[in-house]
Amino acid sequence: MKTQIERANIKKVKDYLSNKDKKLGEFIKIAPEFNLRINNLTSVYQALIESIISQQLSGKAAYSIYSKLCKLYNNNTVRPLDIIRSEDDELRAVGISRPKISAIRDLTEFELSGRLPELKKLHKMSDSEIITNLT
Repeated sequence: MKTQIERANIKKVKDYLSNKDKKLGEFIKIAPEFNLRINNLTSVYQALIESIISQQLSGKAAYSIYSKLCKLYNNNTVRPLDIIRSEDDELRAVGISRPKISAIRDLTEFELSGRLPELKKLHKMSDSEIITNLT
């Protein structure tokens, strides 16, 4: 199933924006090609952990913290049991704030209880259904 981004006709979007705003149109002409892609190998849990870490941080800082977190577990990913087994001090040592640790722990409990929907199910849900389901 294609995501909204994958279904979008980027050329039409760029043309529309260029016609609406001439300065933006000039920028679009020289800007690199739009290349946002969805990583289908990332789990919903994994994507939400990355999202929590990146809140209110630059991309570079978030990437650094996330990389340190993965290294903590000698892995390219973070699994729920990794978080369960970790002490708060270990998570703080890689740069995660206390409020984010709390959010990650809540997410982990949500995942382990089976309440976190699979990606296929999320694709079929509206934004409001997703928000209701996750909160």
